[in-house]
Amino acid sequence: DWRQIADVCRGKIVSQAVSSVGKAFDALKGKVNVKRIKNRFKDPKANGYRDMNLVVEVPKAKMLGEVQLHVAQIQEIKSGEEHH
Repeated sequence: DWRQIADVCRGKIVSQAVSSVGKAFDALKGKVNVKRIKNRFKDPKANGYRDMNLVVEVPKAKMLGEVQLHVAQIQEIKSGEEHH
């Protein structure tokens, strides 16, 4: 079912601190239906990588999308040499 594809539309929010990630998450919860949460701040990868990955449904469109919540320092590493 193509309506279950969750990452055709993807966006990210980059915060300066972990506390700001929580605030961004709270703000999103009021505007979209959060369908799935992968919280790597709670359960980081073995290499220490942390983020929060959400599958959300936009209420009016009934379309799924992905929102990634990052901390700026980790985002820089992810987008640099580490990612390759």
